[in-house]
Amino acid sequence: MLRQLGQPRVGEVPPGAALVRAIVDDAERDALMCSLATALVRAHYAVRRFRRTVELLASRREASGPLIFDTAAKASTFDASSALAATRSMIDEILWVAARRAGMTAEQAGEWRPETLLRCDLARPDHAQFDVPEVAALRRRTAWYERLNKYRNTLTHHGWRLIIGGYFPIDDTSAEALDENMNVMIVPDLASLGRAKRPHEWTYVQKTRVESVVEDAWAGLLDLVEEIGTEWGAIVPAEGSMPPERRPHVMILAPCPAVTLQDDELLVAVFSSRERARTFQLRMCPGDDTVDVFELAPSSLPYDGDETPRYWISVPAGPELAQVVDSGVVVRGIVLGLDPNLDPLEARVVSWTPLRRFDVAAFAATDDPMAHVAVPATTMRGRLYVVRRRPTRGELADAIARSSKEAGSPRGLAHPLAHVRKRLVDALAGPSIAGASDAYVLRLAALTNIAVLESGRADLSNLPRIEAHLVDLLASLGWSDLLSF
Repeated sequence: MLRQLGQPRVGEVPPGAALVRAIVDDAERDALMCSLATALVRAHYAVRRFRRTVELLASRREASGPLIFDTAAKASTFDASSALAATRSMIDEILWVAARRAGMTAEQAGEWRPETLLRCDLARPDHAQFDVPEVAALRRRTAWYERLNKYRNTLTHHGWRLIIGGYFPIDDTSAEALDENMNVMIVPDLASLGRAKRPHEWTYVQKTRVESVVEDAWAGLLDLVEEIGTEWGAIVPAEGSMPPERRPHVMILAPCPAVTLQDDELLVAVFSSRERARTFQLRMCPGDDTVDVFELAPSSLPYDGDETPRYWISVPAGPELAQVVDSGVVVRGIVLGLDPNLDPLEARVVSWTPLRRFDVAAFAATDDPMAHVAVPATTMRGRLYVVRRRPTRGELADAIARSSKEAGSPRGLAHPLAHVRKRLVDALAGPSIAGASDAYVLRLAALTNIAVLESGRADLSNLPRIEAHLVDLLASLGWSDLLSF
């Protein structure tokens, strides 16, 4: 929701969104919303880490029996401190944006502190600038904020008590569970906390548990963010159709190696050593500092239920391959070739060791400009190397046949070039990945056209189709707010 406000031209943000009208500078608005969204993610992470620590302590107690001391128990207080600090920092971020919306300068925005805004008299003329919806929303939650802030300040700035007890569950009514010296989950009474108060002055009459402090702080923050985000004109994105447990959280790169046209086959070159790849680079791409040697490590992530290590690379497919076929150049196959040997006098390939061959028709039938293929790591002894053109900002595209004609030889050299808008490949839509529930694999593949060394002409005709595919994929993941370019 917050990232959408930073990118008003993408997603479902209304054209007249209040934040867009107030902060007209695109760079500032995007920076502020990105910072705010990241602060919210940080707070959520800290809360989830705290929950996980509590679950761990509970499992340790269950395994131990009548536990009264656990060296790991103090971690719950440390994680609670992080969660409250991250939650509290969101307030400062929100008030900064509120000040900028109200027309304040950056220097003035720094003076919009929660303590001042909660206690100021809005009826006074010199406080009229504070009479804005964001401040009103925070003032309605004064009790929530003061509780959050006091516990956050205490756990962050005012020292620590000696933690020598263990974890006791919420429903435990034993004498040990009600003793703050034995139950590390009990925190001081709110009334006993303050700037001048230290651990020896805290009281524990109310037996407040740290879980309630963290969870109340988090719930209140979500409520505040939803109200203010709506005020700013945002729309909460849809949850997405993909179940959370199936959503990937790992991206791996499938680099695009150098491609040469060898008679009636496209040769995708890979190398068994950096030295061989470097020799190929210097001979075939002399003086081109945009080309480098990329070392590819094998991936052991499960695929099709198989955890055999493999190398992932990309080869031309779909519209890119169709341009070659439709140009009249006869291409009967695509071969993945190892360690191509070069002519001693000319910059051309004369032989190679074939690793895999692919059907041209199958690769040309897809809508994706690149297909991703795997090379089992057992095929190689160590790392795999490719010569690739480093990704640049912009898309250079042309047909590989055009490269051949301009070079005056059917063996013209071409390279894939990554498009600036790198695309999340819809690997999870296929039955192979979808069947591996524990894979959590998302392959990141460049939106690639064949870049011709002899020409810098750009062809953006495929861009609308590519963007539409990306929007659909991110929507299915519930990640529409990541559409930032």
